[in-house]
Amino acid sequence: MREHDAGNLPVGLRDAVRSLRDEADVAPTDIWRQRLLHQLAEAPAPSRSVGLRWSVRPMMAIAAALICALIGASAATVIVRRSAPMPTPVAAASESVVRFTLVAPGATTVSLVGDFNAWSPTGLPLRRASNGMWEVDVPLPPGRYAYSFVVDGRLARDPAAPQVRDEFLGTTNSVVMVRGGT
Repeated sequence: MREHDAGNLPVGLRDAVRSLRDEADVAPTDIWRQRLLHQLAEAPAPSRSVGLRWSVRPMMAIAAALICALIGASAATVIVRRSAPMPTPVAAASESVVRFTLVAPGATTVSLVGDFNAWSPTGLPLRRASNGMWEVDVPLPPGRYAYSFVVDGRLARDPAAPQVRDEFLGTTNSVVMVRGGT
């Protein structure tokens, strides 16, 4: 603020501005510097531990991360299971018997895997019929099921059934639709 601007201020404020300006014009003396250096020398040294300092070995950090991930996965599993609707039991009377057949004359073993048997390769073996035909009858409740055959240890789709691509696994399986009761 310039001197001519101070004239527009009230008297009390003008005096305060003049006092501050006078103090700013005073240069520090050697006594002031010596007093400041003396106070700094007598002051306690600042503490280096401002907060908690964590010192964790890498293996401990990895173990802690794995424990946290395990706890999170367990909690998510519990939440998903609690929020999923309980399946309603299907009465045996509403099941239909579905005959699965495959023509594989050179095969030594054939089994059926699918949604209905948790994709177990030993759960539903097919029996050899005439002319290289393999077959098995499976009682299934109404619904849509993906399935494949295991022919001598290798997966094979049913050429007589519609196909569906499993987006999660990236494979193609056969599909059967089962209607209620026979």
